[in-house]
Amino acid sequence: MALPKDPYDQVKKYNSYRINFNGFNLLALSQIYVFELSLKRLEGKGVLNQLKKFSLDNYVKAIITFFSKSTSKSKSPRYLFVNDVFNNSMIGNMRAVQKEFDEDFTELIGDKRLVNERSKFIFKYFGPISFIRQVFNTRGFLKQNSQTIRDLCSEFDVKKHLLLLNIFDSLFVYNCAERFLDAHKDITHILLNTDVHKISKAIVLLAGKRNIKTYVIQHGSTVLEYGYLPVISDYMLTWGKLSNNWFVGRGTDEAKLITTGTPKMDHITNFEIQYGSLKKADNILLILNPIGEKSIREFLRIVKEAKLNINYNLTIKLHPGSIDNRNIVEEYFDKSKTRIYKNENTHQLIYDSDVVITTTSTVGNEAIAFNKSLVQIKLSNINISMDYEKYDCSHVIQNAKELESLIGNIDKLESKKASYKQFISDYFYLLDGKSAHRIKKLIA
Repeated sequence: MALPKDPYDQVKKYNSYRINFNGFNLLALSQIYVFELSLKRLEGKGVLNQLKKFSLDNYVKAIITFFSKSTSKSKSPRYLFVNDVFNNSMIGNMRAVQKEFDEDFTELIGDKRLVNERSKFIFKYFGPISFIRQVFNTRGFLKQNSQTIRDLCSEFDVKKHLLLLNIFDSLFVYNCAERFLDAHKDITHILLNTDVHKISKAIVLLAGKRNIKTYVIQHGSTVLEYGYLPVISDYMLTWGKLSNNWFVGRGTDEAKLITTGTPKMDHITNFEIQYGSLKKADNILLILNPIGEKSIREFLRIVKEAKLNINYNLTIKLHPGSIDNRNIVEEYFDKSKTRIYKNENTHQLIYDSDVVITTTSTVGNEAIAFNKSLVQIKLSNINISMDYEKYDCSHVIQNAKELESLIGNIDKLESKKASYKQFISDYFYLLDGKSAHRIKKLIA
């Protein structure tokens, strides 16, 4: 049977497959993994891709953190922040809120690159004996549910052995999460960037059994349904009206949604945004997304053929949470003449640019907030529509000739800015620098 074409229906279909474990659906922890496999996002040859494909990345992180020191001085925190994905956008979102909390809190992380003075590594709470017991007990009921596993693998075009490896990885994560919460019985509120990624989802599921309130701070554009749905936390703290409409339109209980704005945009008040007419587009910022090697090459080829690297100052920003595809970029652009960044501050790069070029990205929303001309290269295999497209805020082009012509026509390039004000109001709620404060006031 073919998968439903609608992304929301695909998420519902995935969650119709169930393997009950300790009162919840064990397969729910594999949602991101299965969709990324199904969409061929783990097909690269890099080491990181292979570790993710065979569900070995968490074990590697666990080995690394075994030799790392937890730095948190917090003994009995009331508030827990969970950072389980190495993504600058997510990190900035969470850390902006953390600054508002004067009371003691701790941060649970799954990656050494996320460490700060209040961090605790989730994998340090691994219990080998209890894990072995769980794996042993699980073998029987996995056999009982073998037909469910076969059906899911067939429907989502996933190899059975890969799903089984990911299920055992889920047991590993669950073991660590359970032991962490058992060791921190004073926690009353948990704030997360997601309740769909594996570590965060395990924490939310366990928190529900302990009557701990959970809050997800919306981390990016509501684009990929499998990265946001279903909302299992107590509350989703949204960016604004358009996000609320998106969640409600996809079956989320409206009572779960609380509009706060986006904390990672709070520091926009530190920038002196220019609203005058642009006289010349000298500085071009190109934003790469984790859209697969084939699509990235198509994207870069269009920019190369439009001669942007010859006629303008070209800066390329790699996606911070994806594999480092700098080597692919350098096949198309001379690194001595093109600035290539990965972990630098995206907002500073946007501020310093005249034009932002991307595909379908949260960065497009942020470019609009900074009053920068926005260009979307619409690739053939991407059928996602962004909110800013519906508001006619972006120039959509499909080939190099269109791109070269557009960048050279300042009047046309600037013409979309007439739609920015209404979009910002509906999308960001308020860009007043107080989103994190609103979250603190809501929770504390």
